Amino acid sequence: MPHSMRWALLQVRTEEAEVVRSSAREVPCRVETLLLEREEQLEGIAAGGVEVIIASHRPPEADAMRWLPDIVRQPGRPTVVILADGDDPVSCRRLRRAGAFSVVRRDRPSRLSKAVRRAAERATWEATREDLRQLSNLMQAVGHNLRDVLGGISNAVEVLSFQAGNGGLGQRRTIELLDQLCRRMTGLLDDYSEVARIDSEPISPTREVVELGAALDRAADRAKVELGDSSSRFVRAALPGPIWMHIDARRLEHLVRHALIYVRKGKQRGSEVRIDYREAGDRFELRFDAEDRGGVPRPAVAPGIDLDLFLSRKLADRLGGRVRTGPPFVVDLPLSLVRRSGLVVPEVSRANGMDLGDLNRHALLVDDNPESVQALGLLIGRLGWNVRVTPDTTEALRMVKDFRPGVVLIDLQMPVMDGQTLAREIRREQRGPAPLLIGITGTADRPVQDESGGNCFDYFLTKPVRREQIIALLPGPAGAASDENRRR
Repeated sequence: MPHSMRWALLQVRTEEAEVVRSSAREVPCRVETLLLEREEQLEGIAAGGVEVIIASHRPPEADAMRWLPDIVRQPGRPTVVILADGDDPVSCRRLRRAGAFSVVRRDRPSRLSKAVRRAAERATWEATREDLRQLSNLMQAVGHNLRDVLGGISNAVEVLSFQAGNGGLGQRRTIELLDQLCRRMTGLLDDYSEVARIDSEPISPTREVVELGAALDRAADRAKVELGDSSSRFVRAALPGPIWMHIDARRLEHLVRHALIYVRKGKQRGSEVRIDYREAGDRFELRFDAEDRGGVPRPAVAPGIDLDLFLSRKLADRLGGRVRTGPPFVVDLPLSLVRRSGLVVPEVSRANGMDLGDLNRHALLVDDNPESVQALGLLIGRLGWNVRVTPDTTEALRMVKDFRPGVVLIDLQMPVMDGQTLAREIRREQRGPAPLLIGITGTADRPVQDESGGNCFDYFLTKPVRREQIIALLPGPAGAASDENRRR
C-alpha cells in the first residue's frame, strides 16, 4: 500500500473541494490535494505522479473530452472522477468510454463522497499492483544473477568430479556433498523464481506436449535430492501406456516435486510415497499417498507456513487445477489437458531438419558472464567437444560462419543483443543446415517462438546446466556417456 498519494482537483468549486478533502481523511494514507485552475496544468502534473484526478465537465469552457483520452493513456494512468452539471446518459457514456472511472452529478455531495472513496480504493490497488510488479522484476533479476553464479559453481564441481578419478574417499565424498548442495540450491532458486512470477498471469500460457510418466520420474528424482533421503521410495502406479499432456512441463514437474516433498514431510526416513492417477468426470487427478515404514514420525510443518504446500497450490492454480491435502494428497487438473494414450508425439521437432548424429563436434558458447561460460566450456570440452566461447554477439555471428559449430549455446539475457535475436540472426544468415541452437536462461521465463511464430531454439536449458542434461543433448565420443555414468 502506498504511504501517500497526490490528488489533482481541476476547476472544482470550494464546497466540492471540501467534500473531497473530507472523504480523503478516510483513506488509510496521506493525501495531498492540488488545486488546478487550467487544463494545461494537467500536462506536467499527471506525468509527475498523480493517482486521482477530480475534474469539472462544463462544456464548452471546461470540457473533459479535450484532455481525458490523453491522460488515461499515460504510464501509471490516474483514476479520473468527472463532476458533471447534469446526468445526460449519452454524455456519461462518452466520458466513461474515454476513460473516466466515475461520472457524478455535482449537486449530489453524497454520491461525490462515495465516488471519491471508490476512486481512492482503485488508485491504492493500482499503486500496490505496480509496487508488486516492480518487486517481481527485482526478484527475477536477482534470481538470474544467482543462477549465473550457481551455474559456474555447479559446472566447476562437475569438472572436479572428472579430475578426481580414483582419488581418495574423502575427496570423492566432498565432491558429492558439493554436488548435492548445488542441486538443493537449484531447487531453492526454482522456488524463488516461481514466487517471483507466480502471480504474473492467471493461467500458464506455455503449453508443450509432455509424457506424464517421464515428468513424474524427473520430479521424483529432484524430490529425493532435496529431501536428502535416498532410502525413501516414490513409486508410481503402472500406466496402461503413454499418457500425453498438453501443459507447461516445467510447472507440472515443479508441482509434482513440491507435492512429493510435502507428503513426505513428517514421515519416517525410508517411507514410501505412492503416486497414482484417475479420471473423475471432467477432471484428471494425481494422487499421492505416503506409507510409514515404522519408527517415530518426524514433526510435520504447519500448513500455514509450509512453502511446498503454498507452491503446490499456486502452481496447480496456474495450471487450471486445485489441490486437496487429504489424505491422500490430490492434484486435480482439467481432463482437457490430457491427450489420450497412443498419440504419437515426436520428441523434438528440429527447426532445420538435421539429425543429431550429423553434427560436427564444434561447440560455440555465447554468454556475457565469464565465470559461468568458462565452467560450462570446460564441462563440454571434457565430453569430447572442441569448444570456443565469446561474450560478444557480433563476434558470435562471425564465429558461426568461420568456426562452423555443430551446436551453439546462447544465454538469453545479454545486454546488447538478446539471445532470441541472436538465434534469429543465425537462422537467417545460415546458407546450409543451421547448427543445433540451445537457449540457456537464468529466469523462469523462456521464449518459445520468434515474432513470426517460428522456433528460434531447438532446446532450452535453465541455469545451472547439469552434467546429465549436457550428456543427453550432446553425446560425446563412443563410450563417453557410459564412462560418465560409471563415475556417478
